[in-house]
Amino acid sequence: MADKFGMACELLKDIDVGEEEKEEKKEKEGKITKSFLRKVYELLNEAEGKEDYIISVGYMVARRAAEAKKEKEKKEKREIKVEDIDVVKFFKRLERFLSEKLQGDWNKIRGELRGILEQTIKIYYIKAELGEEVCKRL
Repeated sequence: MADKFGMACELLKDIDVGEEEKEEKKEKEGKITKSFLRKVYELLNEAEGKEDYIISVGYMVARRAAEAKKEKEKKEKREIKVEDIDVVKFFKRLERFLSEKLQGDWNKIRGELRGILEQTIKIYYIKAELGEEVCKRL
C-alpha cells in the first residue's frame, strides 16, 4: 500500500489553497477548490477503469484550464502556459501516480486512490480553513 499522506501532500505541493475559496467563480477557474476535489473523488465511483477515470478527470480539468487560461490572459495581458494552472499540475501528478505507483486490478487501485484522495481533501480543508500547512509540519 502506498504512503497515502505523502502522496496526498505531493498532489497539493506548490498549489495555493485558502483564499481562492472566497473568490468569485471566475477567479476560481483553474484553481484547486473543495468542490473540485470532491468531484475528482466522486468520479472514482463512476469510472469503469483506470483509463476511463483519467479521461473523465482530464476532461473536467481541460474545461477548467481553458477558461482559466482565457481569463488570466485577459486580466494579465500576457500569454499563460497551461501547465502553470493549478488544476493541470494536480492532474499531471494524479496521472503520474496512476501510471507509476498504483498498479494492478482497478478495484485495488480505486481503493488506494480513494484513500489518497480522502487524505488530500482533509489536508486541503485544514489549509483552506485553518491556514495550517500540515504537509510541511509532519
